[in-house]
Amino acid sequence: MGDDGRFSVIENKYSDFSVKMRTYTQCSREEYESIPHITVGARYENYQLKEYIDIFNESHDDMQADMKIYENDYSGEQPNLIGDDTFAKDILAGNIPDVLLMNDISGNFGSVNLYKQGALCDLYGFIDSDENISRESFVPNAIKACEIEGGLYVLPNSFSIRLDYTAKEKFVKDIETWDFNAYMDIVENLPDDMGIDRWKTPETTTDTKYSRRGCYNWCNWVDFENNTCDFVNDEFIRYLNYCNGADVIDVESEPFDPDSWTDDDYNQQFKMQQIQYRDDLALFNNAYISIYYQYLDLTEGVFNGEPIITLGEIGNHNTPVTLELGGVSSYAITSTSEKQDLAWDFISNMISDEYYNSDNSVFGFPITKSGLEIKAELDKRPQNNKYDNNDEFADYTGYLYPYGNGDKHSKIGYVDDEIIESVNGFIEKAVPQKSGIYPGEDFYNIAYEEFDRFFNGQTTAQQCAEAMQSRLSIYLSEKE
Repeated sequence: MGDDGRFSVIENKYSDFSVKMRTYTQCSREEYESIPHITVGARYENYQLKEYIDIFNESHDDMQADMKIYENDYSGEQPNLIGDDTFAKDILAGNIPDVLLMNDISGNFGSVNLYKQGALCDLYGFIDSDENISRESFVPNAIKACEIEGGLYVLPNSFSIRLDYTAKEKFVKDIETWDFNAYMDIVENLPDDMGIDRWKTPETTTDTKYSRRGCYNWCNWVDFENNTCDFVNDEFIRYLNYCNGADVIDVESEPFDPDSWTDDDYNQQFKMQQIQYRDDLALFNNAYISIYYQYLDLTEGVFNGEPIITLGEIGNHNTPVTLELGGVSSYAITSTSEKQDLAWDFISNMISDEYYNSDNSVFGFPITKSGLEIKAELDKRPQNNKYDNNDEFADYTGYLYPYGNGDKHSKIGYVDDEIIESVNGFIEKAVPQKSGIYPGEDFYNIAYEEFDRFFNGQTTAQQCAEAMQSRLSIYLSEKE
């Protein structure tokens, strides 16, 4: 404690494992309670939200934010839905928080869709009244993807992109139409030493057989957005016959015991993970890109600088890049809040240039244009490669790609304008993944009943497809 009555404490910052000193000024309870407070609700103890609230409160003397958690307890044999129950009571009492950290951009908080209940504010109203920001401030397709019927009810402060089915150009350059037949042509003609999306070992081969016997790709023939399905076609029947060709694996006879792994096992796992695409031991990589550096790592590290092509989701050849929204940074203002302007101050601070330019936790690309430019400049910064008394890269300020047991590195260069332009090009043409209903457990049970009949020889592939089409189309139509 200082002579002026202020006191300091040391706190851990878990997002980057740093330590910081906070200094507090003493005040009376009456003085503190006279400051306007908003409440921010979340489904679980989110350290990123806690850090942001701490940062916000530290920089704002005119208002403070408090966190309220609605967490269910799954520690017992039966789940205790105490979080759901408490939130339901708060809804009935008209006492839900001013701001909510949402499950996704569809308006879901826990098991309740608050958008459908009319419980969320259209944030465009706040944006249009804010002199520091406008609709044009945002990355166009990212903010557009957040809209529900023309309104903006949930706002994330970041997003990422997904480059599905990325492979070396030399393996996929002749594909004209990226559909499931093209995928099967590749899978059925892979070299013996190459895996589909992982290197081949007895373990990964077993995983592949599990996935085939589980028909993991069958939902490709379901349109959850429009509640329709299309199983009676040559593509799906070809897929069923492919899955039926997998060996039957006895799960009980081959359990995975992580405690049996040695350091050498984990080192070998890492070694293969880092070289599998470089050495043509695996074909497809589904890459998540949330910072510019990751694209450099993908192109120069993972694929060793060889030309690559991103095909995108199967059947979506014209839109190969998927936009990922939501997650840990999507917020909404509740329509019953009596402090909506203060709630907007809380959210708008998180999309400000000052916040994006700080050392705070921003997981993903900023959702504003100016924030994206700031992120690019931050990723351009020289890297400090002096560590572990290793002077090999002491004078090199670019990025490194680890391999071997993690003790070897190769230089992969810098985040330059070419990398930034490439990533921005992906961002511009990225489209959000289709949304729709969550069909429920019965939907999947119907499918696996028909798969069991097919695998046990009770039906042909054609009969299996027809039965699935009949039963699941009825199920989906009842969900509309």
